[in-house]
Amino acid sequence: MKNSKNWTWTELHSSHLPLLVKLISAIEDFDEAPIRTAESEIMTYFDDSHVWKAQGAWDGQTLIAFGLARAPQIGSGDSTITLSGGVLPHWRSQGLGAELLERQIRVARDIAQNLASLSPRALLYIESDYQNFSQLALARGFTRQATFVQVRGRTQSTYQLPDISEYVKIHPLGDGHIDDIRRIHNATVAESPLFDVHSVDSWTASLAHLDREWCLVAYDTFGDRPRVVGYLLASVFTSVIDGQETADAYIDEVVVVPQWRDSGVGSALVYTALQNFHVAGYPAVVADVAVYDPQGTPFADIFDVNDFVELGRTHVMALNL
Repeated sequence: MKNSKNWTWTELHSSHLPLLVKLISAIEDFDEAPIRTAESEIMTYFDDSHVWKAQGAWDGQTLIAFGLARAPQIGSGDSTITLSGGVLPHWRSQGLGAELLERQIRVARDIAQNLASLSPRALLYIESDYQNFSQLALARGFTRQATFVQVRGRTQSTYQLPDISEYVKIHPLGDGHIDDIRRIHNATVAESPLFDVHSVDSWTASLAHLDREWCLVAYDTFGDRPRVVGYLLASVFTSVIDGQETADAYIDEVVVVPQWRDSGVGSALVYTALQNFHVAGYPAVVADVAVYDPQGTPFADIFDVNDFVELGRTHVMALNL
């Protein structure tokens, strides 16, 4: 057993990217994570669209843990600082995770102070299997806000396209839609603690790891000017299921404006995405669905109808700074 203090801490920068990619891959391989973090997404950790600070724990020249705190730039109107990180499996249960969390909280408070944030809070995403880490977070004042349920099913849908207004049309996401869906996303933030407010630059960076060809928008064509009333963000990624590597489709985010909810628009967006993925030869799709009851089930009927199975749950924990 290694001594619990047999490590050193340094700040991490973009020059550490290859080591960070290797570390995250090793952690996700061991944990059999159903959704893997793409290298292109890890590169955005050091993007100028956010204020960030990254730190790493080292055993000699080996990176054994990392922590990242990120906040939108000044002027975004958001006071949320997102915390993420991980510890190599054989270094767990030695106090390293607890020390990392405490350091992350201090960093979050420093960032909030530097940004002069009003009512700042830190958000932490914890897999439901990590009971010990959840207890560490609860002991330090975090409270559960909501839960993301990861589901997986076949793209060959038996579900019929729901009846929606004849004025609603679904099209691929084009360049002209980017700012429209950013505004819809930011309006949703006021209703939910699960998302970050995005500036133009940070929204562009957040979309960089997605495949635009799979993303969709829903229009209301009634009137003189069509209006975007919903959108779906999606991509393709490689996952490991039962030890086998497979290419899966991934539905990252589905948002519908309030006045069009419960109208079938959300299910129509998902149905269209399933069709597109199936035609392109992707047999399976993974999706993240937000629920507020920790024992709750995904809200989208299309997932239940098509016998999607649950892969895991991620709890969103919040701490007022």
